[in-house]
Amino acid sequence: MPTAKQLRVKGMPLPENARGLGVDATNRHYNFVGQLIAAVRAQGAALNARLNTAILRAKEDADPMDEVLPWSREHRVALYARPPFAGCASWKRRTQPGNLVFHDGLFWRPAICELHGLRREEAAGLAVDDIVHDTDTSVWCIDVRPNKFRRLKRTWTARRIPLHLEVLRLKFIEYVQCVRALGYEALFPDLLPARPGAPLHVRPRTTDIVRCPQS
Repeated sequence: MPTAKQLRVKGMPLPENARGLGVDATNRHYNFVGQLIAAVRAQGAALNARLNTAILRAKEDADPMDEVLPWSREHRVALYARPPFAGCASWKRRTQPGNLVFHDGLFWRPAICELHGLRREEAAGLAVDDIVHDTDTSVWCIDVRPNKFRRLKRTWTARRIPLHLEVLRLKFIEYVQCVRALGYEALFPDLLPARPGAPLHVRPRTTDIVRCPQS
């Protein structure tokens, strides 16, 4: 963790409007101060009613999404050419090159997000029953809806998305059937948090996992 002095030295070459805390960090600090004020009031302290950190919150000058660059073909090639997608050394050495490919949450989630437009938490929190076969069109779909593992960021983001042909080619339906046969309700049980309310995992757990199918 850099010191305040080191951060000031690092920021000196930058334009003045690029120095200091960003909007997110500033508001996070104000949130902590607001929580402290609320806790003091809860203990019976008579604090000035005008003491309210909400009016101090910083605002974005532009939409942060405008700064998010779309993925290029080079980005995709660089990602999927690496382990664990192109082969890893072992289950516990997923980031080291090797000849093993484990079809689990770490393998599937990037493709699910990229090809179907899901957010990270939406994909990680899918249930087995969220993969449905549309009887009218005979098309396999992802039914993005609230479930016992996670809610949706907005209610109107619930949607049904046809599965991409590349995901089908990689035998995603076989994976779903395997997880269902093992008795799991979560589509990616290795990505579930260790405790209720915690964020869904970015890295899989090494116990109580699904490793099928494997090539």
